[in-house]
Amino acid sequence: TRSDIEYANLELKVELPPITGNAIIQLMSKGSYIFREDILSKDSTLSYPNLSPGEYKIKLIFDENKDGKWTTGKYIPRTLPERVIFYSEPLEMKEGWDKNITWTIPE
Repeated sequence: TRSDIEYANLELKVELPPITGNAIIQLMSKGSYIFREDILSKDSTLSYPNLSPGEYKIKLIFDENKDGKWTTGKYIPRTLPERVIFYSEPLEMKEGWDKNITWTIPE
């Protein structure tokens, strides 16, 4: 087992615009493996302790129909897919680092 100083910690503050549904936040590794998924309906602070060193990315899905997953669009009823955005840059987490990020989501 590793000691605590061999891991990194991330605190993510998400500031959401007024939305009709929920927002799904996914913390992903560089290879798109989802480590954790959280569903938000208002501004929140998320804590990700004990992350292995490496590169991560954060994905946000606007879950308009509140089904807890990304919904594709459909041609016949002419519905668009749910909007997806990524945090602007990859997160490099190193041993012993604590990183605090505030992500203000545009409308």
